[in-house]
Amino acid sequence: MKVFHTADVHLSLDHPERLDALEEIVSICEREEADLLLITGDLFDANADLEDLKTDLRSLFSDTYFDTLVIPGNHDKNAFRTEDFFGDDFYVLKEGPVESREYEELNVVGVPYTEEDFNTIVDDISEAYVDDKVNVLMLHCSLTGSSGGFGGEEKYLPVKPEELIRTGFDYVLAGHIHSSATRKTFEETVFAYSGSPVSISRSETGTRNIWKLNNNGLSTVGLDSFNYLRNDKEILPGEENEKLNEMTDFIEEKDLENASLIVDLSGFTERPVTEISEEFEKIMGEAQGFDLSIESLESVESLVESDIYREFKKKLKQKDFENKDKIEEKFLRGFSRDER
Repeated sequence: MKVFHTADVHLSLDHPERLDALEEIVSICEREEADLLLITGDLFDANADLEDLKTDLRSLFSDTYFDTLVIPGNHDKNAFRTEDFFGDDFYVLKEGPVESREYEELNVVGVPYTEEDFNTIVDDISEAYVDDKVNVLMLHCSLTGSSGGFGGEEKYLPVKPEELIRTGFDYVLAGHIHSSATRKTFEETVFAYSGSPVSISRSETGTRNIWKLNNNGLSTVGLDSFNYLRNDKEILPGEENEKLNEMTDFIEEKDLENASLIVDLSGFTERPVTEISEEFEKIMGEAQGFDLSIESLESVESLVESDIYREFKKKLKQKDFENKDKIEEKFLRGFSRDER
């Protein structure tokens, strides 16, 4: 079987790019002749836009070559009413504590939104395990107690690695954390966050992905959906043109058709800060959108006039060091970061 996994689409009338991302995912599933698309929570951002979005979803999830299985997350826990119809091939696993669907090679178990402790439903999940099939668990949760950790939303349904191991499942495909697609392995269980298929907030930077699961295991598939790109620049006196050229090269190398660029300029400059800002804005204007911050960039005059810099220059002059310019450069970088 060929299965695709996404989560945290957060559909909203105010953000049409999120529906665009979902449409791209469906197109990928059709092109790849998928058997299943799994959406592990927060398909909707809230219930308010549900009625207006249902029409779009009905056409999107009807007459597809694959089934779409969805579990409710903490944002759309009340979005899926019995009378609602989202398409001929769209199925919501909403019966708690777990609901299962079996396929020829695959057993899929979904855990819909719950206010229970995960430890109390581990036995229910384990009992839904089917021998001689690939067992996949759909979760919307916060992974805890694991080195490295994950950033994201406020904790919902904390899950420990040892609890996942107890389920015995082959794959745990999860939602709730919006950062890029990430996976961890706990003994024989592979745990994977898909991340949001479109940048929901400015902290979610970089191109977006979904997971593909087949006989070769998990692999990512890149999306052309909207995303934020961050490329901060730290400037020292005399480096202004170098950093401007770096930004030009960055924009030429990147596909910015669906990206919004975020740049934070910091450090010190010999030239007027407003002049540097205008030159960066001119270069960045080629992006779909951009956000340039110059709050951390200062005129070098403010540093030269400071007591700490004067004392540093005095001490440096008294020392018989080689490469004094390199030492001063390190001081400037350290001072700039300390000020921030």
